[in-house]
Amino acid sequence: MAFLARFRYPPCQQVVLPLAAGGSLLRHLYRHALRLFGLERRCSAPWPPFPSLWHHQTHNRLDSREVFTVNHRSLAATLPSPVATFRLALAFAIVALLFTTALHAAAQTHDPPPPRHALSPEAAGDLLFARGEFIEAIDAYSHAPADPVTLNKIGVSWHHLSAVDEAKRNYEQALLLRPNFPEALNNLGAALFTQKKYGQAIRLYRRALKLSPDSAVITANLGTAFFAEGKPGPGIEEYRSAISMDPSVFDLDSLQIIGGPVSDRDRAEQNYCLAELFAQMNAPDRALQFLHRAFNEGFKDRRRLAQDPAFASLRDTADFAELMGEVSYAKK
Repeated sequence: MAFLARFRYPPCQQVVLPLAAGGSLLRHLYRHALRLFGLERRCSAPWPPFPSLWHHQTHNRLDSREVFTVNHRSLAATLPSPVATFRLALAFAIVALLFTTALHAAAQTHDPPPPRHALSPEAAGDLLFARGEFIEAIDAYSHAPADPVTLNKIGVSWHHLSAVDEAKRNYEQALLLRPNFPEALNNLGAALFTQKKYGQAIRLYRRALKLSPDSAVITANLGTAFFAEGKPGPGIEEYRSAISMDPSVFDLDSLQIIGGPVSDRDRAEQNYCLAELFAQMNAPDRALQFLHRAFNEGFKDRRRLAQDPAFASLRDTADFAELMGEVSYAKK
C-alpha cells in the first residue's frame, strides 16, 4: 500500500465520458485490459469496477456527457497488493488511451469528405452567369484573381443588371491592365452607346476591330452605332460585312450585341435595312423575319416596301402578300 501512498491524489477526480459511447466500448476495453494483465479472476466484480467507489452523477450533465466521480483514496484502500495495484493502474491507463483513440477515429469517420472536383471561383462565376444569377456570379468572380479577363466578366455581369457605371468601371480597369483587349474595348463601347455617347463608342469599336478584324459582333455594333448617329449608309455597310462574317450574328443573345437605337423609329429603320440585306443575299426567310420586326417597331411605309427592288423576288410569295396586308391594316 506504500506504493500508492506516495501519490497525492485529490480526494476525488471527475472523469467525463460522452453519452454516445454508452459505456459499452469502455466496458469492453476494461475487460480486455484485465484479461491482458491477469486480473480478471481477482477483480470479478460487475461493471463498473468497484461500484461503491463510482458515483454516477445524473444531475450533472455537460453537453450530452455523463460525469463520474472516482474516490481514489477508497480505491487505494481496496487494492489487494502493490503489484496488483500497479497492474490495475496500468490497465486503466491503457483503457483511457484506447478509448480516446477509438473516439478520435469515430469522429474522423463522420467528417464529410472534401470535394473531389471543386470549381475555381472563375469557373463557378461562369456557371452562375450562364444561369442568369448575375449577383452571385459577381460575388464568385470577386474571389478570383483580378486579371483583365475576370474584370471584363464582372463588367458584363453588371451590364446585364443595367448597372452601366459599374460595368464601365470594370471595363476600364481591365483595359488599364491590358490596353489592347478587344473584348473589353467592345464592351466599354456598348456601355457608352447606352449613355448615347455614340461618337466615343464608334472610336472604341474601331480600335477593337483593328485588334480583332474578323469579329462579326464588333462589326455589327459599329454599324448600329452609325445608325444611332444618323448615318445609315455606313451602318448598312458594316451590317453587310458582319453578316458576311457570320449570317447569324444578329441572333446572338449577348451583351456584345447592342440592343439597337433608342427610338422605335430608328430601330424600325435598322430592321428594315437588315431585311434588305438578307433579301439581297437570297435569304427570304431572314428578310421576312426582319420585316416583321420593322413593322412591330412602327414601320408603316407601304409604298416604299412595294417599290423596293431588294424585295422583288418576294413580292409573289404568300408570306409577302400577307405582310403587305398587315401593313395596310395597320395604316387604317
